[in-house]
Amino acid sequence: MDTKFSRTRMTRRDVLTGAIGAVVVAPLLAAAEKKKRWRMKLSTSTIQFSKLPIEQALARIAALGFDAVDIWSAHAGCPHLDDVADRLGAAGLKEQLAKHKLELYSFSVYRGGYAKYAKRLGEAGGGVAVRGSGGGAGGKGLAARMKT
Repeated sequence: MDTKFSRTRMTRRDVLTGAIGAVVVAPLLAAAEKKKRWRMKLSTSTIQFSKLPIEQALARIAALGFDAVDIWSAHAGCPHLDDVADRLGAAGLKEQLAKHKLELYSFSVYRGGYAKYAKRLGEAGGGVAVRGSGGGAGGKGLAARMKT
């Protein structure tokens, strides 16, 4: 049986077949593999820039290469979420996020209560609401309090 694998010499056809595979198929496989790659997205919180107005905080966060932002309420003196609620509104926040190419990741609402900011979070495009579970029951009754 005479197959290309049993021959000791390669023909021009063997070389061309291999070259076509390398030139045509390999880049297609590489492109398909590249599409599958997962890219980590990074988010940070505005509390790190609590002395700046929200617009400047977002600019700094974007300049540092983050993809998304967590906007903090008045906990630890951060004015950003109240400023968004009182001054910018959902439309103004969306405009600022688009300007800086950031996504809204979450609102952190340790102080002020979730209900105060829930509607604004939805209007701004949704995301996660981070909040405390309350003080020291040491785990006892925590599930029931969280449901409440």
